[in-house]
Amino acid sequence: MLLYLFIGLITIVGFIFCFMNHPLAMGLILLTQTVLISIASGLMAPSFWFSYILFLVFLGGMLVLFIYIISLASNEMFYYHHNLIFITLLLFMLMLLMLIMIDPIMINTFTNTVMSTNNFSMESSIWPFLLKLYNNSTYIMIMMLILYLFLTLIAVVNITQLYEGPLRTFN
Repeated sequence: MLLYLFIGLITIVGFIFCFMNHPLAMGLILLTQTVLISIASGLMAPSFWFSYILFLVFLGGMLVLFIYIISLASNEMFYYHHNLIFITLLLFMLMLLMLIMIDPIMINTFTNTVMSTNNFSMESSIWPFLLKLYNNSTYIMIMMLILYLFLTLIAVVNITQLYEGPLRTFN
């Protein structure tokens, strides 16, 4: 039931995206769509690891797009239409009404679903895999990987100079 709600929200946000004309608004809608897709994929999977990694990959790409959009459209005015807000609210209410009509006892099933997801405890099937990832035999390798990635980040920042990049200011 909650999954149907998120799928409906994804559809509504996609509908709103078609009516946006400002690059920053389109980026915000795309980020909202990413969050909703990550939550929906997390609800379908036994754990949220895949959706978390999916969200981080999308967010990294969105940050790169955000930097380029800011450099291109920094002084554009942002206008929104009041009719679009009304249509969005109408679609959302219509979607909720359709969900309630499809399953008339949805409120009881929703509370049961929330209570059953709160019972996701250490006895679930994902817990032994997490213990294997962070145990005594692999923590040295994980710490070395973290240190290597950190040093690589520092090296990349020092190699790329801000005034020589694609977003440099022209005087």
